[in-house]
Amino acid sequence: MYHYIEFVERVRESQKKGMEASQAINEAVDYAIQHKFLEGFFEEQKMYITNSLLTEFDQELHDRCTYEDGVAEGAHNKALETARNFLSMNLSVEQVARGTGLSLEEVLSLKNETVQA
Repeated sequence: MYHYIEFVERVRESQKKGMEASQAINEAVDYAIQHKFLEGFFEEQKMYITNSLLTEFDQELHDRCTYEDGVAEGAHNKALETARNFLSMNLSVEQVARGTGLSLEEVLSLKNETVQA
């Protein structure tokens, strides 16, 4: 267990110093091999360990980005809904854009959709 903890700590410390995750993992695996951690396990399983850790890291990043994209999409949808309401109150395109944070092009597009409907 000691070697595993030392391995994980080495990865974390390298990342704190600015090293990319893949570099930090590779460096820690090489260190573990050099110091014969876990009786050769790291040497035998280097590719598996590296790929597993990077896949796990990427999954966390993916989940975080997906969440942030969802929040941003929700905020954008709310701005579009607000813009439609403002347009129905006969506010100018410029006023709607300023009030919602949407671009003039987006507001004009919404206005054209409303007129055509």
